Amino acid sequence: MQPLPDADRLIEQIHREIWRRNASYRELIETDPVAVEHAAMRPETIALLDRLQQLAQPVELPQPASSVERLPQGGQPVDRPLQPAEPVDHLSQVVQPLDRLPKPFSRFPFRYMRWLHRLLGRIERWLLRPVYEVFNIHRAAIEAHREAIEADREAIEAQRLAFNAQSEAIEAQRLAFNAQSETIETQRAAIEAQRAAFKVQREALGVQLAFNRMLLDWARQMNAHIERKHAHAIVLQRDIARLEEQLVLSRLRPPEKRLPLPALADSSAGADPDLDLLYLDFENRFRGPRETVKRRLAAYLDLLHADAIPAGAAVLDLGCGRGEWLELAAESGWTARGVDANAAVVGLCRERGFAAEQADAFAWLAGQPDASQHIVSAFHVVEHLDFTHLLRLIDEIRRVLVPGGVMLLETPNPCNILVGACDFYRDPTHLRPIHPDTLVFLARARGFADSRAWFFEERSEGPPRAIDSADYVFGGIESYIWISRDYGIVARKQQAPCA
Repeated sequence: MQPLPDADRLIEQIHREIWRRNASYRELIETDPVAVEHAAMRPETIALLDRLQQLAQPVELPQPASSVERLPQGGQPVDRPLQPAEPVDHLSQVVQPLDRLPKPFSRFPFRYMRWLHRLLGRIERWLLRPVYEVFNIHRAAIEAHREAIEADREAIEAQRLAFNAQSEAIEAQRLAFNAQSETIETQRAAIEAQRAAFKVQREALGVQLAFNRMLLDWARQMNAHIERKHAHAIVLQRDIARLEEQLVLSRLRPPEKRLPLPALADSSAGADPDLDLLYLDFENRFRGPRETVKRRLAAYLDLLHADAIPAGAAVLDLGCGRGEWLELAAESGWTARGVDANAAVVGLCRERGFAAEQADAFAWLAGQPDASQHIVSAFHVVEHLDFTHLLRLIDEIRRVLVPGGVMLLETPNPCNILVGACDFYRDPTHLRPIHPDTLVFLARARGFADSRAWFFEERSEGPPRAIDSADYVFGGIESYIWISRDYGIVARKQQAPCA
């Protein structure tokens, strides 16, 4: 540790003062008579002055960064704590020789010795200042170490408190986990209860489903009832149409000139106009309005692939009735002709501009050449014939058809139990219902290779949708109730073999 500039100047001044006083004191001893008397004490006095001169010399202070002292003559270093010097003992070692001075001498340099005592104290304090500074540094380091230890103790205490808090938190989590486990167990029991409740609900839904099916059947029945009510709502339209037709027929033959009804047993008496009018009234009453019948017959246009039939194709309608099919054929661009034994309906067709003839169907067919017709139809005719005449009709139709021509037959559907058990017998001229499979079999047996029966499903708009009878699945009793009331047979004549 280098002394400060002020300290260097102070030391230099002290040196000068000590050497000046020392020289004066030596001169005083050598020249003063009193001092000469005490010449025996001169060596001690000179030794004291030498001691003062040594103290005035600069000293090498220990470094404050280390507490190791080295021995002056190459001894081993001793590591011992640096103890602060005690100024009183050190000063006593310097001043102790002065006490042995003779009284007379000591009285003479009293002022000088008092000043010397003060000077030595100042010198000692200045010389020991670095030692005190090192001591203070070590004491500050020890205090800092003590504070660090105290901080570590506080940190350990905080860690202990944190560990206790963490232990309490773990205990709380354990309790929460136990509570959650109990909650999960409760929820599991609730889920089991819900599953049992769902099972009961599923059984109840099964019962409800059965009930809904029953309601659906009832709704279908109500729908049929509504349709019947709708049919009754258009009775006025039917009556108007019937009156118009009767007006046309009345022009053909006045009512007062009508002949009485022949006996039923006399089949050779020929057609009776009154019976014709009666059957027309019957058909208007139970057949339905012309527009409704025309919409239903339009379903056959898709089955016939009307787009593939050439324009102007010859179409023959046996039992043409009121001419609904003749009207559809004319709208499709075909050349249609109707044949019916009822003079009233023939006159009605002619009034509407259709080509129609009153004739027996068998007689008219017999006069037609072979392969002269593209389509031959007979709507609600075959149920009026016996088995022999039915076969003869199929044979004659096949003869007059061109190769690839189509035979179209429609008749009441006995698969509908309401038709087969009741409605079929509403018409007194019906002989017996014909099953679809029977009519298909007869058509194929008489030479029609491609013959199919078709059922129909009503739609809210447009013509009914045709369903192949082979694809229709008969299930419960309701399938025999909701099946179409009429069915049709579409049979194609085999094409001519290629040359």
